Amino acid sequence: MLFPFLLLVSTLAAFAVGAVGIVWCRCRQDSYLARWGRRLFLGTLGVLGLGSVLIAFQPHRGLVYLGLAVGLLVIAMLWDRSGEGHWRLEGDVSLPLR
Repeated sequence: MLFPFLLLVSTLAAFAVGAVGIVWCRCRQDSYLARWGRRLFLGTLGVLGLGSVLIAFQPHRGLVYLGLAVGLLVIAMLWDRSGEGHWRLEGDVSLPLR
């Protein structure tokens, strides 16, 4: 009873960390932050992948949510946003909107 709950909580926490990595990666103002965002995203995918391999031997409903989290993170990272203006701070004139 405790294990499926911990699996769901850890999946949601890893998904949140991966989403933060994607937001940092999309930041065009600081290349250092974007580099750490990519590292954070790839680390999160590795942790979720390792978790899915380990949990595959014990079938639980949480495996479905873990797979969905990984899939949504990959889709969010590969989503092409070239047609939109990139995120920037209000009043920052160093980065023009496209």
